[in-house]
Amino acid sequence: MQLADDNDVDVFQASLGQLGTAEPFATESWLRAEAEKGGILLLLDGLDEATDPEAQAAVVEQIRAFVQKYPEAHIIVSSRPVGFQHPRLGARFDTYSVEPLDEGQIETLAENDCTRGHGHSSQRECVRCKRELEQIGRAIVQNKRIRSLACNPMMLTILCRLHRAGAALPQRRMQLYEKIVEVLLFSWEEKKRAALKGAPELKLTLDDRHVRWVLQLLALDMQQKDWTLVPRWWALDRTAGFLRDELGYEPDKARGHAEVLLRSLHERCAMLVERGPGTYGFQHLAFQEYFAARAVLETDDPIKTLQPYFYHPRWREVVRLVSADIDRRHAPQLLRTLLDDPDPTGRFLHRGLLLALGCLADGAPCHHRELLDEIEELTVKLGSNRWLGLAISAFESL
Repeated sequence: MQLADDNDVDVFQASLGQLGTAEPFATESWLRAEAEKGGILLLLDGLDEATDPEAQAAVVEQIRAFVQKYPEAHIIVSSRPVGFQHPRLGARFDTYSVEPLDEGQIETLAENDCTRGHGHSSQRECVRCKRELEQIGRAIVQNKRIRSLACNPMMLTILCRLHRAGAALPQRRMQLYEKIVEVLLFSWEEKKRAALKGAPELKLTLDDRHVRWVLQLLALDMQQKDWTLVPRWWALDRTAGFLRDELGYEPDKARGHAEVLLRSLHERCAMLVERGPGTYGFQHLAFQEYFAARAVLETDDPIKTLQPYFYHPRWREVVRLVSADIDRRHAPQLLRTLLDDPDPTGRFLHRGLLLALGCLADGAPCHHRELLDEIEELTVKLGSNRWLGLAISAFESL
């Protein structure tokens, strides 16, 4: 963040200072000459990472000075939407938003990532690439929930790299989300933090599990309140309360750590994103559901905690994620409770059966033969139900 700290340092000097070139003065002179002719493309990534308003203003001023001095040069500035105001860069900049990837683009990006990993061009026929792409396709493209994550280029890249590192992506979504969160929150973030030695996050005394606990607390509260967006003050109060009451922080220290932690989750790893002025939500609903499921699993009685929300549309995914990771001794009890729907309308719509099928499809560890036979018999009967949509829903789970 040298641009923000030293007004006498311009874009070229800041860039070359990071590279440590053998002949910095000769390189700088050559770059300036090329810039005057329009022979360079300057790429500046992460404008939003200059989080302090004064620091960001200084960086923006440097960019504007560069454009004024080298009007023929080409420059691209990238930023997450939060923390970026186009008019501040000047009228010479055009603004573009990156749209979510469609299915064809997901396949293309995955193919390119695969060929780069194997060290050859995309035109070359490669048996390994073909096999890996088929596996990625099954794990990502054919799964609606995972595909919605893969619409983000960064998330898709993480999924591809996870696949390459571990031979195959987990078939169970709970395990897959766990791996993604690990990369996004800690492995990926650690590299960024290493380059920002003065970052306030480095002063935090929280370890990985504390960060997870905070996210679980927020996610479960939001699920129970049927919220996807929360005011910043609410998230800050809940986080500070957790640090104070659960981890024993002094009130003032808890508040300060909560501020830094939320800023890190928002500005660094984007697990929480700003959806409007002072309003936050999880980067993707799947993360809220995942952390809520994790919170439910850590309660004294996960089934009792879930039961009031079994048939709530917003809780369907949480129930399925919990079922996939619940203790094998309690999985049959969870499925049994789902089937015993107390609502006559719910029984008519077979919502308990359909949700139980979804839980089994997600890997609920049930080996209770009588219960499985009952579920199979009820499923077969759906074939003669005059409401075709019920049978189609069962087919989707199967």
